[in-house]
Amino acid sequence: MVRPARSGRTGLAVLAILLWFTPLPALDGNDYSTLANAPADDAALLDIVFADDTTAAEMQELLDDIGGEIVAGPSKLGRYSVRVAGDQPNGELLAALAVDPRVRFAGPTLTEVQP
Repeated sequence: MVRPARSGRTGLAVLAILLWFTPLPALDGNDYSTLANAPADDAALLDIVFADDTTAAEMQELLDDIGGEIVAGPSKLGRYSVRVAGDQPNGELLAALAVDPRVRFAGPTLTEVQP
């Protein structure tokens, strides 16, 4: 007759005890958020199409310069939605992007950004 191994039962019992006494993190309803939640701060969205020869490092450098972050894209046409600080993108920012050799197009976002 084959007897079950006691070490397996003992290990299972130890695991059950450890799980029973492991504290769970406190869940507060105010902490819940998803990636689709709107940011708390005021921000404007721009549509930016980068030039074909713009590298990823150059894109990141431009985003750092304008205080922006990509929130959607690229689309099939290469359009990125970029969040920048402030309610509305000011004319100076758009004018600077218009002459930047890394950018083919920049303007205010006219469509909803899908998460």
